[in-house]
Amino acid sequence: MRPNTLRLRSPADVVAAIPYLVGFHPTDSVVVLCCGGTDGAYAIRLDLTASDALLDHVTELITRRRPADVILTGYGPGARVTPVVERVGDRLARDGVRLREVLRVEGDRYWSYLCTDPACCPPEGTFVDVRGSAVATAAIAGGLVALPDREELARMIAPVGGDAMRQATDRAERRLTSWAEAIATEGGPATGDATALPNGAVSGAALPSGAVPSAAVPGGALPSGAVPGAAGSGDAVPGGAAWGTVIPSGAGSGAPVSGAAGSGDAIPGGAASGTAVPGGAAAGGSISVDFLKAGPTSADSTKVGVSTADVARAVAGRSGVARRVVEEGVRLVRLLIERARAGGDPPSDEEVAWLGVLLVNLRVRDEAWVRIDDGEIGAHIRLWRDVVRRVAEPYRPGPACLLAFAAWRAGEGALANLALDRALAADPHYSMARLLHELFVSGLPPWSVPLDITPEQLDEAS
Repeated sequence: MRPNTLRLRSPADVVAAIPYLVGFHPTDSVVVLCCGGTDGAYAIRLDLTASDALLDHVTELITRRRPADVILTGYGPGARVTPVVERVGDRLARDGVRLREVLRVEGDRYWSYLCTDPACCPPEGTFVDVRGSAVATAAIAGGLVALPDREELARMIAPVGGDAMRQATDRAERRLTSWAEAIATEGGPATGDATALPNGAVSGAALPSGAVPSAAVPGGALPSGAVPGAAGSGDAVPGGAAWGTVIPSGAGSGAPVSGAAGSGDAIPGGAASGTAVPGGAAAGGSISVDFLKAGPTSADSTKVGVSTADVARAVAGRSGVARRVVEEGVRLVRLLIERARAGGDPPSDEEVAWLGVLLVNLRVRDEAWVRIDDGEIGAHIRLWRDVVRRVAEPYRPGPACLLAFAAWRAGEGALANLALDRALAADPHYSMARLLHELFVSGLPPWSVPLDITPEQLDEAS
């Protein structure tokens, strides 16, 4: 089936398309649209306050991919936009990248930095009706959404919690503890299972050492060229191209929104000039670049005391309990994923709470991870977005990382970034979050990092 496409034939088309490509109406930003070259089309959004180090990192990534053309579009007053646009443009031109167009957008008008013909580009700017344009119509028909701003997406995955969820979490924790007590009554934990919890506050429990460690990426380690933790702010988004380019408007595999709050986002997709490719992670010409704030170091964040999640993690690691946790967790993960794929009801409070507790076991979390498949990616995003909103904060890192990975695979880079921020806020040292952070900032497209481990292989390795 041929995908819906966005055809950009003029600067006005580009201005109309950008909000739908990034998922929100940018402000105080510069968007770099790259097209042509071996990597197809992609775009990067940066805050106007982006540091020189971040600008250097972005331009290096772009130069390395050798796009045929680049279009810069700044959002905001000229006094703020012009210096940033010039810095980015100068860096790219210095490295031999061709600037097809350079624009500034403020309100409902745009200006060209390159065109000096007042008949074409009047000094008062050129009016563009973004919401009423044919490009916007095509984008909406293709399933794209332009939220009012980045904060709107943050609100869409903001915690909802409440007393009912807290009570469900208490019951889930007591249920896990009762398992440990029952097993201890029957004979106690096996010798050699004792390990201290963080800060040494509790002993006699061990985290599982299973075949899939927390530092393992399904399918193998990160490529050696991965870029570690770039700090700064900015977003990378799908599509973008010079006049006449065809861009898939259905990128995102059915997920309702893209765009982001936070330090930066990446969405693959788009196509080289004159071509059309399906949107989403499977597009062979896609590329993803993500710029995220590095999480706090151990010097920045020191745990005080031990949370109930720490206790649950330790209890779930005892040999007898761990086997039961894996059995129950794998069953629940498979049940909820199948229900989501079938379009069924979201998890109940009891299911969300119990899932959060069980996901502290890495085998259970990795079961959910390797089941994230591109064919049903929208279902995974809906499931994990719902869980992230409702699960208690101590249990949020696992679900948030699963949401981040699913969103990244789908081309929802903004959502991926925001979900990863949620994971790191809950636990700055969570290994999967740190791995995803490095993966996102490396600029690797999702299709280049396949999931080569199957649930059956996880069973064999357990």
